Amino acid sequence: MSQITESMKQALSHHQAGRLDQALALYQAVLDRVPGHADALHLVGLVSHQQGRHSEAVRRIGEAIATNSDVAAYHNNLGAAQRAAGQIDLAIASFRRATELKPDFSSAWSNLVQVHAASSDDDSVSEALDQWVRNTKGATGALQHRAAHRYANKDVRGAMADQGRIADNQPEDHRPCLQVAILAHELGEDAVAIDAFSKAQTRHYRSAKLGNGTVRSKLDHDVEQIEWLVSRGMVPEDWTDIADAYRQVRTQLFDSSSVGLVGRTFSPEMRASIGRWYNRPIHTVDCRAIAGGALASSWDAELVEGRYRSSDPGITWIDGLLRPEAKVQLRDFCLGSTIWSDFKYSGGYVGTSLANGFANGLLLQIARELRERLPGLLGRHPLRQMWAYKCDQRLTGIGVHADAAAVNVNFWITPDEANLDPTSGGIRVWRKCAPMEWDFEAFNRRPEELLAWVRDMNAEEVAIPHRSNRALIFDSNLVHRTDDLEFAPGYENRRINITMLFGERGG
Repeated sequence: MSQITESMKQALSHHQAGRLDQALALYQAVLDRVPGHADALHLVGLVSHQQGRHSEAVRRIGEAIATNSDVAAYHNNLGAAQRAAGQIDLAIASFRRATELKPDFSSAWSNLVQVHAASSDDDSVSEALDQWVRNTKGATGALQHRAAHRYANKDVRGAMADQGRIADNQPEDHRPCLQVAILAHELGEDAVAIDAFSKAQTRHYRSAKLGNGTVRSKLDHDVEQIEWLVSRGMVPEDWTDIADAYRQVRTQLFDSSSVGLVGRTFSPEMRASIGRWYNRPIHTVDCRAIAGGALASSWDAELVEGRYRSSDPGITWIDGLLRPEAKVQLRDFCLGSTIWSDFKYSGGYVGTSLANGFANGLLLQIARELRERLPGLLGRHPLRQMWAYKCDQRLTGIGVHADAAAVNVNFWITPDEANLDPTSGGIRVWRKCAPMEWDFEAFNRRPEELLAWVRDMNAEEVAIPHRSNRALIFDSNLVHRTDDLEFAPGYENRRINITMLFGERGG
């Protein structure tokens, strides 16, 4: 019997490594010696299923169950083979039997949900998801599947409740808090959303990775920001000591000719010197919704929407997007809040997003009012993400990419006087949508290929110059990049680009 055990062990090793023929030969050798070996019968059937011989898989796994009917995995894999063989009702019964034998068997519940979904049996999907959640005591995987199903069926509040439970299950993970916040905003409950964004931010900044390294352009930005805060009287005078500590670290890590694209790791002494402040939200400017609205009343929504519809693919713009008080308040928030903790970009710019703290009452108000003012363009597309980038005048902006959403809204809040070339400094867009089969990797990790593709397609290139308070709105599948930059030196002259993504790609 020890030889049988050793053969099964070797076979499983081959099986797990994907060497299916070797595994099958060893399983069969075991069956030659012990014809009713249930595990070997089951695994021969599983290999047959993986090799596309589904009817054979049904027969062999069925033989295993005839030998031992109380193993949940046998019934689960039988169901998978039956489904592949087109035996849908039998597959459902097998998945059900697996969950009866092992009520917390998530793989079987997932398979049951999938087979009902493929049959468009929505009631059965809902029932199975509820049972999955109940029998696994709210396991994260079950809740994630149910949240997605609920959202697809327009039960936004139910999806938000499930994401809240996931957040409770995973107290170190900021992502479910972000989902709660996004869904709360969709429901019009911005106070709930802001609270959830705050929780996400707290979790995000617990990460030790935020303080392990830097680039020159990040330190340059932080020194300038601290000096600006002191000069405005927004922080105590002794914050100059913080700026001095940053300068000392910068001198130790980078020579005077370094610009900012080479990363460096902090020594323990450097972490001790600036670690209490570096990449931490030690100062945040209050930025609340504005009574009477954030968007300016001067721009013509019908004209904006009509321009988008007449452009294929859609591109439009708004000049004078925000009311003056909204623009000033948002600009103070971006200049004064120490939330710019993303910096690993080839262009040397720094960034912030929802997880970092780029969420407040005014930003959510702007997003909501945009959907209300442009119902034909954004009405059916809820907010999905927001971020901002702040450029270093000596370096470049964002490279060639596309965004995974339905509609992209970009706007700028840096004064026009800062832009030394009024014909540039905005965004370049190619009038060609990236293929739907392309994923995030294609959009963001291979810019040279993306640029070569739009050129091979002879896509028209359009340059929209930077203007303060100008918004550019376009189909998120359009390939685009930051235009060439020539901005005046000085912290307040840094180009700040704010992006809001609405809806799902292809939606």
